[in-house]
Amino acid sequence: MRPFRVLSWGLALGLCASLGLVTTGPARADKFAGAFLEAGAGARALGLGGAYTAIADDASGIYWNPAGLASTSRHEVLLSHEFRFGDLVDYSFLGGIYQVRQRNGRFGLGVIRLGIDSIAFTDSTMWNDLNGNGQIDGWVDLNNNGQVDGNETEFVYDPNKLHYVNDAEWAVFLSYAQPVSSWQFGGNLKFITQSVGDFSSFGIGLDVGVLKHDVLHRLDLGLAVHDLTGTYLSWSTGRKETIVPVPTLGLAYRLDSNALRGSFLFAGDMAVHFDDRRNADQFWAGPTSVNLNWGLEFNMQNRLALRFGLQEESFQAGAGFAAGPVRFDYGVIPDPKSDFDASQRLSLRWVGP
Repeated sequence: MRPFRVLSWGLALGLCASLGLVTTGPARADKFAGAFLEAGAGARALGLGGAYTAIADDASGIYWNPAGLASTSRHEVLLSHEFRFGDLVDYSFLGGIYQVRQRNGRFGLGVIRLGIDSIAFTDSTMWNDLNGNGQIDGWVDLNNNGQVDGNETEFVYDPNKLHYVNDAEWAVFLSYAQPVSSWQFGGNLKFITQSVGDFSSFGIGLDVGVLKHDVLHRLDLGLAVHDLTGTYLSWSTGRKETIVPVPTLGLAYRLDSNALRGSFLFAGDMAVHFDDRRNADQFWAGPTSVNLNWGLEFNMQNRLALRFGLQEESFQAGAGFAAGPVRFDYGVIPDPKSDFDASQRLSLRWVGP
């Protein structure tokens, strides 16, 4: 029981530290810092609306809940790619799990990349700092108030003064998971780098997670804290950004159906943010806000799966097919109210011996 006590106390102290950090210094948080990571990993999780904290039983669990890696029993590699808003944004994840059988542990390595090409930057000379009167007696009246006053003559479009840059954002996860008694524990050491044109940032963070199967009959419980001690992003411009901890609680319930020769999986996640997002999230009070995600999967004989999800207020869906050691998954976020094309994510998963 000694290892269990050590890990339990370590997790408890870590959670207390994260809560202490966010409750004593929410004003130091930077809203949406490192937001590219919030899209998660894997097409299966996307089809389930991102409700994956209490599941996390494949290589995408490196992101969702590293403790979930202990649910796996074989080496595996997972590759996913998302065409976000059509082909405007490329978002990819590559993850792998290595079974340390002599210690009953699992090592994981994951990489996330978001890329946007040809972002237009304007030349500052395209903006003339005019007041609301625009022209007075044939002379341009400059007021230099540093604000756009709503007068169209303040901005003069000149395509020759545009230049284009690329945005590349990376995260690398080094993971380890270990079952202890009937519990599973895991953690990530992650490295974040972002670059937009000539500007770049770097940061190091820590994620931890715990997962327990059959807390009640067929009900699984997962808890993950992303950026446990706060992740500090240092930009080449001298700017500092802080990603505060994000605790996420998840539940998953499995129900077998002999009549349909398959099983149902119901999942729900609750993520808590402390960076003053207010009405950008579903529920909020002061600097604290909460988002709820829900998912439903029907799996027929571990070969064919259909999925539906609700991420905050966004409907999502997906499907999966397994053929031997290879598994294909697809997820889509249809948005008929948007002018952008639907975002689609494909995953290819190989499960080894």
